[in-house]
Amino acid sequence: MATLLTPYGRNPGRIVGGVTLGQPGPLADGSPAMAFDGATGYIATPPMNFTGGLTLEAWVWVDSTNPNTHPNKGILVQRVGGSANEILASYNGNGWDIGYQVAPNNATDYAWTSTILPTQTWTHAVVTQDPVQGTVVYANVVVQATQPTWTGNLALGSAPFWIGYDFWNAPYRYFPGKIAQAAVYDYALQPAQIQAHYNARTLTQPGAYAAVVLADRPAAYWPLTDASGPWAHDAVLRPAA
Repeated sequence: MATLLTPYGRNPGRIVGGVTLGQPGPLADGSPAMAFDGATGYIATPPMNFTGGLTLEAWVWVDSTNPNTHPNKGILVQRVGGSANEILASYNGNGWDIGYQVAPNNATDYAWTSTILPTQTWTHAVVTQDPVQGTVVYANVVVQATQPTWTGNLALGSAPFWIGYDFWNAPYRYFPGKIAQAAVYDYALQPAQIQAHYNARTLTQPGAYAAVVLADRPAAYWPLTDASGPWAHDAVLRPAA
């Protein structure tokens, strides 16, 4: 089937509230990032469904060590009521860690990093999950946490897929910091693929990092490099009708 690149891609996200575009990003090619104010800013993309496996990936920069509200902040979140697949930043009283929650049918498995992550710097955060390998949480390629089992199927999406936000349990969980190069896959990336993505941050040719990500067939990939709103484009092609 032929493919057609629409102006905003297959799963564009609508930019809402306190999101600042054009901020310094993690890549050597100078690609920008988006900054989220931790109070009103988020991106809402179309619902997404996952059944056999999942990877959530983003470059994350946490601004604050004192969130003042709910400690868990949404980075990439798919939630339907009490069921969720989400990668979160959590303030544990001493600092931030990165974790994953899968809560199918309100039965929850967690996997969190065992070390405090630095603020004011970029972290490559990746979570993979499939029925065989379970859940693996990576920070800058290093395995930080594992959960060998899960309690059911991955949550199916009927609500938006959120970037920088989780609407569950007010006060709502707005992320305070910058996010760049967010991607979601309908299978579990392997360690060599994650390493290749991390290494690609040093490539200086424009588009080189994106080419590495797109070669691994993401279901959606939001570079978050847009110069203006209200849409964050998805770099994945849309199949032609």
